[in-house]
Amino acid sequence: MKVLYLHQHFEYKKSGTRSYQFARWLVEQGHEVTLITGMDHDYKWMDGIRVLSTKTKYCQTFSFLKRLMAFLHFVMMSFLLMLRTKEADVIYATSTPLTVGIPAVLASRIKRIPMVFEIRDVWPDVPIELGILKNKWMIGAARKLEGWIYAHAVHLVTLSDAMKENVQSKVPGKRVTTIPNLANNQWVDHLSINTNQMLKDFPCLDHPFKVIHHGSMGRVNHVEYLIDLAEKSKEIRYIAIGSGAEKEKLQRLKKERKVDNLFILDEVDKTTGYYILSMCQVGIVTVADFEILNMNSANKFFDYLASRLPVVLNYEGWQKEVLNRCQAGNGFPFAEQEAIVDYLRLLKNDENLYTAASANAKNAAISHFDADKLSKRFENVLISSLPEEAEACRKEVMPEAGRRS
Repeated sequence: MKVLYLHQHFEYKKSGTRSYQFARWLVEQGHEVTLITGMDHDYKWMDGIRVLSTKTKYCQTFSFLKRLMAFLHFVMMSFLLMLRTKEADVIYATSTPLTVGIPAVLASRIKRIPMVFEIRDVWPDVPIELGILKNKWMIGAARKLEGWIYAHAVHLVTLSDAMKENVQSKVPGKRVTTIPNLANNQWVDHLSINTNQMLKDFPCLDHPFKVIHHGSMGRVNHVEYLIDLAEKSKEIRYIAIGSGAEKEKLQRLKKERKVDNLFILDEVDKTTGYYILSMCQVGIVTVADFEILNMNSANKFFDYLASRLPVVLNYEGWQKEVLNRCQAGNGFPFAEQEAIVDYLRLLKNDENLYTAASANAKNAAISHFDADKLSKRFENVLISSLPEEAEACRKEVMPEAGRRS
């Protein structure tokens, strides 16, 4: 099977390596993968994956207009690269942004091959509900674009069952499979950490109880929530690693409010990130107070579980259900900061509770979100989308599509 894989924000060495792992899995199974990205990587081949770049300049801190121009640049250039790729059996396009679907649909129609579309975030619902997208004309255009892409995909992939329900309400009868983000158990389990060197490089890790937020610091993530928690629990150390539009605000608030137990670090590579996680005690995921964000599938959630960290959420939803069912952490309503702090203190002071929660986190990573198991599910979706294989594979893939994450 020859796969054209379209991902504008493809990463390999930092967080969010889902596409890399999926593509590498396909290569290991004997398939051919050409991955088209906007990132200006300095390699043409990586672990058997052919990588083509549109060299699209993009940054989270770009203005709305500048982001839109970057999206359109990627649409045009990736479409040309797809046309130049002579042989392909199936196209797999992953959002965001939603505009990634435009070249995927057009190339699919010209090449007369199926297109599978992955929905990482429910767009345009999220920017509409957060008030980012306000113009009625643009909202209407975004809704039509969403419907057009979904209609032309032979199969849709979502990252949570909540997303799946949202999508199915828009395109009843469309084949939709849930493939959550991946817990990189094999990667984490083979790490060899030099603790002394890590303490030298990151002195903030020298504390008995650390809560870590590792990932994006955008508007959706509402990382200033960490300031409030840190002020309420001086005996706990909070560490925030990453980049994004809200990072400067977080740094400013920390300084203004003199929060000494919150440490803000720059983004690190994937391996160093796992080293840091292995030296922390609890992972936290925060989002802004919008119900639609409860269906998110943030990479950090799965990295925490793979690293044996109990997880705390400032929201409820499917991830809270997983944590409660596996006894690997808990989720709380946005406004209940005191309850979150009480729970963190309980984990800090009750060694038996913490040890059990840590073990349960790893068990959840293995049982529900193992990278190899989910990569196999991904491969089955692609195979079932091929015209000559669709009926033969339908019975194999569909039961997994309905399985709760």
